[in-house]
Amino acid sequence: MLTIDIGNSRVKWVQFDGGSVKAHGAFTYDRKDLADQLARAGVPLRGQSIWLSNVAGVEIASLVSQALDKQSCLNYQFATTQAQQCGVRNGYRRPQQLGVDRWLAMLAAFHLPQRAASQPLCVIDCGTALTLDVLDATGQHLGGYIAPGLTTLQEALSQKLAAIDIEPAAPASVKVPADNTVDGITRGCAHVLLGGIRQMLEDSLPANEKSCVVLTGGDAQWVQDGLKLTTETVCEPWLVNKGLRLVAEG
Repeated sequence: MLTIDIGNSRVKWVQFDGGSVKAHGAFTYDRKDLADQLARAGVPLRGQSIWLSNVAGVEIASLVSQALDKQSCLNYQFATTQAQQCGVRNGYRRPQQLGVDRWLAMLAAFHLPQRAASQPLCVIDCGTALTLDVLDATGQHLGGYIAPGLTTLQEALSQKLAAIDIEPAAPASVKVPADNTVDGITRGCAHVLLGGIRQMLEDSLPANEKSCVVLTGGDAQWVQDGLKLTTETVCEPWLVNKGLRLVAEG
C-alpha cells in the first residue's frame, strides 16, 4: 500500500508492506508541476492501493487525480476528517473543519507503541504552519492551536524589513544573542516559536499527569531539541502517512 501526504509545501510518501515501511521519500513541490514531480521523485504509483491526504486545496487534488489516472492507478482514495475514527473522537464543533493532516496525525499518534494507554497526548506538527492538538487518555480530542511555523515567521518578518534578505533556517543556537540582523531574525523567531509551544503545552496538558508529546513535520527534530521537555517526547516524521495506513486498514 502507498500513502501520500500532500502538505502546503512538501509531499511525503511511504510505501507499506503490512505494518512495515518498505520505501519512503519527500520533496518540495511546485504547484504547477506536481504531476511530473511525482513521477520524477520515483514514487511507486502503479500496481497497489493508494491513500492520500491533501491540505493544499481542490486544484491540487484535481491535478493529483489526473496524474494517477494517467498512470492507470485505479485504486486510490483521498482521506477525509471524521467525527470519530480508530478510537479518536473529534473535538471540533464542525468536525470537517479540522484539517485532514491533523486528524490523521492524531490517529497515528494515539496508537503509537511509545504512548501508554493511560497517557494524555499532544501532537505537534512543525511545518509551514505550527499546529498543536491535545487528546485525553481515552482518545477525546480537546482542541488545538494553529500558528505560523518557523520558516513562515522568518519570511513574514524579513519581508517587512527594508533591504533584508534571509534564507529561512533553524538556528544552530537560540541562547546566544546575535551580532547581525539575519541571525537576529532567525534566533528571535525561533525563540518566539519555542516559547509559544511551551506556553501552549503548559496551558493544555494536565500538570499532575505524565503526558506523551509527539512531534512531526520538517522542523520536528529541531523543535524537540529546542524544547528539552521533561515529559516523554516522540519524533515521528511519517505520522500522517501512518495515520493513512490506519484508516486504510479500517
